[in-house]
Amino acid sequence: MIARTHYSHTAQDRIRCVCFCTVVLAVALSAIQMAARADEDVGPRVSGLRGATPGVTTKTQLLASEHWGEPRKSNEDTSGKEYLLYTIGRFQVAVTVADSVVQSLDVRFPAQTTVAVVAEGFSLGKPNPDMELPPETQIGLAVPREWTALHYPDRCAVVYTKPAAAEVAMVRLYAYTKRDNLPTCTSSQESEAACLKGIDHLKKLHLDDATAAFAESIRHDPKHHCPYLYRSECHLRQGNNDEALADIRIAISLADEEAFCHARLAHVLNQKGDHTGAVAAANRAVELDAEGSYGYAQRGFARHKLGKITEARADYDRVVELTPEDFSAYTARADFLTFRSEYRGALKDANKAIELAPDEALPYCLRAFCRGNLRDFRGALADATKAIELDPNYAYAYEIRAKAYTELHDHRRAAADRKTAARLGKQ
Repeated sequence: MIARTHYSHTAQDRIRCVCFCTVVLAVALSAIQMAARADEDVGPRVSGLRGATPGVTTKTQLLASEHWGEPRKSNEDTSGKEYLLYTIGRFQVAVTVADSVVQSLDVRFPAQTTVAVVAEGFSLGKPNPDMELPPETQIGLAVPREWTALHYPDRCAVVYTKPAAAEVAMVRLYAYTKRDNLPTCTSSQESEAACLKGIDHLKKLHLDDATAAFAESIRHDPKHHCPYLYRSECHLRQGNNDEALADIRIAISLADEEAFCHARLAHVLNQKGDHTGAVAAANRAVELDAEGSYGYAQRGFARHKLGKITEARADYDRVVELTPEDFSAYTARADFLTFRSEYRGALKDANKAIELAPDEALPYCLRAFCRGNLRDFRGALADATKAIELDPNYAYAYEIRAKAYTELHDHRRAAADRKTAARLGKQ
């Protein structure tokens, strides 16, 4: 059997990073959750999708959201507008951002989706054929001229249908604006700019620069919770758990109804070994957002550590149920199953993770671990080699490959891999 030395820590760190930065949520149309607000003075109710509302949600909030995270692709036009492209289940969603604020959400639908289904799913009511499309409806990706527009001004939505067909091509949710002005950012523009700069540094693992940028963002707007969340990630990566915990608690004091804040608190408490506290924080996250996978993932990890195996298994199953297109849901459950020595079940989840994310090193490393414990040493060798190919600095992949080489009596290569793993581990 391959000895388990560092795997749980390595996998859980990777899962946390995915949860925080790159969550991709798969949903069916019936599961689309609407977010609407009544304008403080006068105006329609603005439709939103998965917690993102045009004219209200900032880019920073979108990137920090469990339901959105990092886009699969982004680009910018000559006017400075950004287009962030996401895949949500069977839907392609384009988010247009200007002045650091979400301006529109363009949702592309699969073939044979009817207007009636979309109108019901988004609670659009009836279209107004007599009202001319206002300028804000033009903010977004270019729309083919042959598409027909059905305007729902009471919900700030336009449904585009294909010619000579009753099927929907796209829905655009746009921002309600007063006096033809773009909506203003919920935090100061300086704070948003500094926070976005920090996010860029964080993605590159320039942690000191990221921490400084988030501190600058906080100085400009100390009541904006997002930079505290991001700075906590910097602290965690630097091993400063107490500082991370302090930032999370500030974020919660500013946004107590944000489920993600409480899930992050559970994350930090798990990191500190306070698994009972982590369960309580995760419970609050699940209470606030029963469709958010991050809270269940952190609760599952904490319950496992507390020996509540049945409850932990249910939480990991729920994560997979909520995010069936997210490879990290399967790696999280597979990691749990390997602790239970359920290697065949873990192998199945690792296979699914590889199918969803063939360019990620972690699922191959997980599968290599499972194959080694099932005595398929050549399979373990192949998977560990693939993980190293994808991430040459992945220390644990070298450890697994070294064990496979040992079982195959190639002691020279095993010794070389152990040496590399030790060097990378120190880094």
